[in-house]
Amino acid sequence: MAGFTDKELEIIEEAGLDPVDLQEILKYKQTDLDAFVTVDSLDVSIVFPISQTRANQAIATLRSSLNPKGCQVYFSQLGKQEYLLNLLNVDDEFDILRFHGTEAPNYNLLTEDIIERLSEWKKLYGLYIAGANRDWVMFQLEILPEDLDEYVEELIKFCPDYLYQDNYSERGEGWSKFMIRSTINYHRIVRLWWD
Repeated sequence: MAGFTDKELEIIEEAGLDPVDLQEILKYKQTDLDAFVTVDSLDVSIVFPISQTRANQAIATLRSSLNPKGCQVYFSQLGKQEYLLNLLNVDDEFDILRFHGTEAPNYNLLTEDIIERLSEWKKLYGLYIAGANRDWVMFQLEILPEDLDEYVEELIKFCPDYLYQDNYSERGEGWSKFMIRSTINYHRIVRLWWD
């Protein structure tokens, strides 16, 4: 198939995806596709780096074309210049967390505990998983909670480390809560990370 190397075609096949469905990736990939396989999983995630400046456009475009075909599109690493974009051939977006084994052992939260809470929020506000890895999850809300301050408190109770992310804490807890609230209010993005 034009545009993909033989190795990339093998990875796409191993991931159970159709190269025809993945043509849109060619606009965004900067290097060859790679495969990511977890030790305890039979699933294969296709992974490729993407510049931070093109990341949001890429995830929106690829999600709209690939999600209906049973392929989840999300970030597994967020860097200052570059993100890692993943494609995982599963229908249930919460399988992204299962695939990466997202957990918070310092807070006695297993993957299924995190999924249970996210499922509750999905019923209330609608959400989609925008990123995940072993100790973090990022999601975008479809509807803002009516009482955003109360929701921020709920998030902090569930993920106390949320107060200390992205240098928010340098100005104190009040500033951290303000920044969390602002990010949710303007972008509808929540990124929980357990240290």
